[in-house]
Amino acid sequence: MATKKDLGVDLALFDDKFKLTVDYFDESRSGIFMQRQYLPGMIGLQGKSPFANVGKVNSKGFDGNFSFKQKFNQVSLTVRGNMTYSKNEIIERDEANNVYPYQMQKGYRVNQNKGLIALGLFKDYDDIRNSPTQKYGPVMPGDIKYKDVNGDGVVDDNDIVAVGATNRPNLIYGLGLSVKWKGLDVN
Repeated sequence: MATKKDLGVDLALFDDKFKLTVDYFDESRSGIFMQRQYLPGMIGLQGKSPFANVGKVNSKGFDGNFSFKQKFNQVSLTVRGNMTYSKNEIIERDEANNVYPYQMQKGYRVNQNKGLIALGLFKDYDDIRNSPTQKYGPVMPGDIKYKDVNGDGVVDDNDIVAVGATNRPNLIYGLGLSVKWKGLDVN
């Protein structure tokens, strides 16, 4: 089920030479079809994960486009552009509770990138000895030093957090130019 709210403005000026459309949207989708990630063992599915309508995501943003048309003697010129900005947040997702809430998908964006936080590089062996144990292979001076997010003295998979943006852009835009002259059209 989707609940959408939209507020839009359409504008035309200078005898329709300039046109602008801008929309603000707020969408809440629930009952998103996804594979279940957490079901108690007493259900009896023995490792099989069924699909169900259990997800919920909220999205907000704006969308717009413009065009400007001008004629110079026999030459027609059109400039047009569009832009969409959107952010979302996972409100509900079937996932097991985690000791570390920062590792859950709930509360973060769809397709959120996750990883370790780099603090810089190890300067020398004393720096390595005085830092949390890095569990991703042997560490040498000059290697990346990662942050112990949960404070247990070890850098491992429990220290993976949301980093950066999503693997899909929040901002998408385009710009185009068109010139027409005596049946010749160049875009």
